Amino acid sequence: MKGTFIVLCLVATLLFVAPFLLAASDNRKVFKNIQELKDDIKRRILNNPKNKKYNKYFRTTITPLKQVNEVKAKGGIDLCPTCISLLDQTINQLVNIILNAGVIGSCGKLCGYLQSYGSLTVMACNLVCDYLGVTEFIKIIENADLDAIFACQELRICPIHDCTLPQCAAFVNSRVIPQVVQKGSQFTAITQLQIFNQTGTGELEYGVEGPVTGDISGGELVPAGFAPGAYEIKVDVRVEDDQQNEVIWFPGQYKFAFAACEGECGSKHPHSRVLAESAALFNVTH
Repeated sequence: MKGTFIVLCLVATLLFVAPFLLAASDNRKVFKNIQELKDDIKRRILNNPKNKKYNKYFRTTITPLKQVNEVKAKGGIDLCPTCISLLDQTINQLVNIILNAGVIGSCGKLCGYLQSYGSLTVMACNLVCDYLGVTEFIKIIENADLDAIFACQELRICPIHDCTLPQCAAFVNSRVIPQVVQKGSQFTAITQLQIFNQTGTGELEYGVEGPVTGDISGGELVPAGFAPGAYEIKVDVRVEDDQQNEVIWFPGQYKFAFAACEGECGSKHPHSRVLAESAALFNVTH
């Protein structure tokens, strides 16, 4: 519990304290009010080229067909994706650093590995690490069993609204167009998602299964949660080899899978579950 609490404090510091330090070190940047600060945090994180958790291979269009009013987070929904992006970038990277960098004797050395994420992240890391001490900080990061959405919900930045119905959602009429795809061209996976009860923050997850090397998966964060209604989802995918990432599409039958999740897909934390799943078959030829 102690470790969880302090890691959550780290996220809060990343969101609200570090930008003030950054502003103080940059005379050109002065925040007039808290909204300007929030906007600046959001811009920095969402524009970070390393924020590639979603949409690496897919271009998604979501069209509401019928929707009722959604439930808003008590503190405002705009910081939710920012919080999740921060956690995805910093906590996972720190874990990798601790596991692979050998002996780390100071906060400066540990946080220095985050230089590629910019001064905002480095200063926030140093601030919390110096307060705790490097040994305690490393111990907490090693033992932190947190996913980004759950952590930001615990901070009350992202909304919690657990679906209470026996069936919360369903995919209908899932298909791939065209069903026979020539290598080098594009296909579109289409489905309709019906939501029967408001949820908390969640995500849409997509994946391709078949004779392709590499991980062809991704999705869309849904920071406000799924609002009751019907949504048409179209996902465009190009069937092209990517030598840099060792992705090669071989001829054969494939399956495109959809999942809608409350919380993070696959998470065992509270407020997390798979709401609905679906799949459609297609074939790839030369």
